[in-house]
Amino acid sequence: MDENLKKFFNILESFENFILITHLNPDADGISSMLALHNLLKLLNKNSFPLLENIPENIKFLPHSEDLILIDNFNNLPQKFATIILDAHSPERIFEKIYEKILNSEVFIIIDHHQIEKNKKLFFENEITIIDPLAPSTTFLIYKILKNKNFIITPEMAQNLLAGLYFDTGCFKYENVDEKTFLIASELCELGAKPHLIASHLFENISLKELETLKSNFKQT
Repeated sequence: MDENLKKFFNILESFENFILITHLNPDADGISSMLALHNLLKLLNKNSFPLLENIPENIKFLPHSEDLILIDNFNNLPQKFATIILDAHSPERIFEKIYEKILNSEVFIIIDHHQIEKNKKLFFENEITIIDPLAPSTTFLIYKILKNKNFIITPEMAQNLLAGLYFDTGCFKYENVDEKTFLIASELCELGAKPHLIASHLFENISLKELETLKSNFKQT
């Protein structure tokens, strides 16, 4: 097992409080990743705080989306906590108000599928990185992590994981799609994910403003 993965599992056991964050202009992969891990942490009887700058309308169908916390409404910062950064790996990609909240985090865990930028600024020296640029989405990577530890994957978690995979592969149209992508998509469906709901909500029920945000995010993918 990868050393950073071991450290991540140890942190899941040793910490009680977790803050989950994603990048600026949050999209379905980042948010679905947050929600899947949020669900896992609740199953582990941990305290989880998934923070966002805004909540896009087209993701409100996702399981546990009602648990998402707007940063302007978050006033209960724990004294000791770990921060899990999803679908991003540098401070420049984090909303400023959210970044300010996590400065005193005991440790930072980065789970991402984007290529590490040259000369990237670290969050802090105490960060743990689980990054795989070959993964088609961050939810794909999270699924592999959960399977590695034989964690239970509920139908709600499967729905979130498939949503991120569906989104970041452009409905399975992009070059980052291969047989492993479809294999994991199939496994997620077997676990309870509903692809027809994901397809109808993510790209059919979308506003012009959200479309502009999507364009911006795809440039970062």
